[in-house]
Amino acid sequence: MKTIPEGEKVVNYDTATKGAKIPGALRFSRFYEVYVREEVDGKQRWTTVNFNDNNAESYEDNLRRAEEVFFGNDVTYEMRKAMLTEIINRRLEENLEYLVTQGILKHRSKNWKSQPVYSRYEPVVIDTAHLNAIQKQYGQKMSDLYGNAAMRSVATCAFVLDIMLKHQIGLEEYQRLFVGNPGLFVTLFNEDGSVKDDTGDLSKRLGGHMSTGETQCRLDDVPDEYTVAELKDFKTTSSQITELKDWFEESESRFVLYADKQKSISI
Repeated sequence: MKTIPEGEKVVNYDTATKGAKIPGALRFSRFYEVYVREEVDGKQRWTTVNFNDNNAESYEDNLRRAEEVFFGNDVTYEMRKAMLTEIINRRLEENLEYLVTQGILKHRSKNWKSQPVYSRYEPVVIDTAHLNAIQKQYGQKMSDLYGNAAMRSVATCAFVLDIMLKHQIGLEEYQRLFVGNPGLFVTLFNEDGSVKDDTGDLSKRLGGHMSTGETQCRLDDVPDEYTVAELKDFKTTSSQITELKDWFEESESRFVLYADKQKSISI
């Protein structure tokens, strides 16, 4: 690995600060833990494997762990799919329960914890037109088999899942294209070495970044009107700028060719 002179190091990215032992450039920025199915005391259960262990001796240890558990050749497609599915299911359940606390959803019964996640919920304020369209995709046979209320819950979960996944994709695209490499920001760790929070340092920048527009990022502790001081920050050239430029140009070319083709067909 190339050694960077002290005077040329970028804070957080090339250095480890605020309790972190590994520089941001050498940490996993988003996909930093998975759930692995293991047998414990004769029973199958999910255990957490962390790729950003702050207590590791070096970043190589974390890379080796990630290779063994997820990225290695010995890990099959089905195993990876199961791990990713478990992550999505857990995030979905967290979001569904949050919507219950906000009064947007409610539990169908008092015994909701014993029911499968997809049959637990009943919409309160979600537009029924959206849910009807989703439920229709499953067909009448499914409603006849499981009951209309259960299928309404399935449609509700599918609706929330779609929003959740698109939100995650949007955040990732926005951060990488406009905000910057996640390794540039401070990440806080728990005592066991797992990631506690990797958004605190980022959220401080959102107000100033969007301050010239009319739509502000809604943060609970930021008033509608405030004073912003723009300070000179680190300026670095992205190593991916050429690749991104090529992608945008290719996308524009595809759009023009498609438009011409559609025009020819209509004529």
